[in-house]
Amino acid sequence: MADFKTHLAVATAASLLSSTYLFTTSTLLTSLDWLLLFVLGMLGGILPDIDSDHSTPTRLLFNLLGILAMGAVLHLFGAGLHYLPLLVLMALAYVGVRFGVYWFFAEMTVHRGIYHSVVAGLLLSLLLVNLMMYMKFHPFMAWAGGACLFLGFNVHLLLDEFYSVDFNGVELKASWGSAFKLIDYRRPGISGLWVAGAVGLFSVTPHFEGFIQALVQSIGHFSLTGGY
Repeated sequence: MADFKTHLAVATAASLLSSTYLFTTSTLLTSLDWLLLFVLGMLGGILPDIDSDHSTPTRLLFNLLGILAMGAVLHLFGAGLHYLPLLVLMALAYVGVRFGVYWFFAEMTVHRGIYHSVVAGLLLSLLLVNLMMYMKFHPFMAWAGGACLFLGFNVHLLLDEFYSVDFNGVELKASWGSAFKLIDYRRPGISGLWVAGAVGLFSVTPHFEGFIQALVQSIGHFSLTGGY
């Protein structure tokens, strides 16, 4: 499998291409939108490895989630609590997410299991689309964010699969087939839940047809005007 630096480098390149392409083919995105799409694509490129309990992406992600939890506490209770109780509550939120949620996640996942699958990338991307719509992003931007995350996620899986081939001896390594897969075929029950979750999320997420229509129109306009 590829190491963290390789994943980050390839994810950065893929994200730069996809986010810039969306930005240059659409009149709906701003430069700040481009930056967010770029970051989301990079995040997708390292996200699959958080099922490896002690990997660098796992530590980075749960540290970030802990900080976001502190920010949420500050937003919800900052106006009603004194300094010391607020500080304690923020610290508890960070510890609870960084160590408590991390422990639960580690117990519930297996490296290169369901989390290393296309359906996992799809479900997480749909969660992101719904979250961005809840935060009042434009529907095109929300779907573009989900698309960039999904692309980065699958670039990671394909890169791991690429590294499963021994080109010197022209043979497949033992890890071949464990990275890029639609579902976790060893655990059909868990896979079924993830598929059902992805289908359910897609069915309640609006504006997909509008996103595709706007994207097709933007690409057509881009081609007619001679863009590269």
